[in-house]
Order: sequence, then C-alpha cells, then structure tokens
Amino acid sequence: HGEEWRQVIDTASRPYAFIKFDKFISQRLKDYSDPDSSVTMSALNSQVSEVHSIMRKNIQDVLARGAHLDHMSTVSQDLLDKSKQFSWGAKRRNVLES
Repeated sequence: HGEEWRQVIDTASRPYAFIKFDKFISQRLKDYSDPDSSVTMSALNSQVSEVHSIMRKNIQDVLARGAHLDHMSTVSQDLLDKSKQFSWGAKRRNVLES
C-alpha cells in the first residue's frame, strides 16, 4: 500500500468527494446539450414553472405577513390609546373623590 497509494492520490485531478458529483454533472450536460430535444425543453419548462409557483407562494406569504403586521399595529395603537384614556379617567376620579 504505502507509497503506491500516495502517488495515485497525489495525481488525482479531483478529490474523491467530487467523483460522484462529476458523473452527475456529466450526465446533466449530456441531457441538456441538445437544445432541440423536446424532453430537454419540457424538463426545463417544468423546472421553471416549479420555481415560478414557489416564488409566487413566497411573495403571497410575505404580503399576508405584512397585512397581519399592519393589523397588529392598528390593534396595538388602539390599545395604547384606550389605556391612556383609562389612566386619565382613573386620575380624574381619584382627584374628584379626594
């Protein structure tokens, strides 16, 4: 083993972890290299459509959160106003009862 394996490892052009990934990339390159292939175009359109629907849902979720935050801000402001009115009324009643 020893030196023989060391020479093989030292001369490897890619780390071991990329060997499987390299096969995957090579296969994808072969799959998508023919622009006239209807299968290729169908797969690309399907992927674009999937990303489009995901992004649309994400935007809708963000808008819904924004509407919810606006509602919570309004409720919070109303609560603050009512607590000030209550505090003023309590102070006024304490002064009148004294």
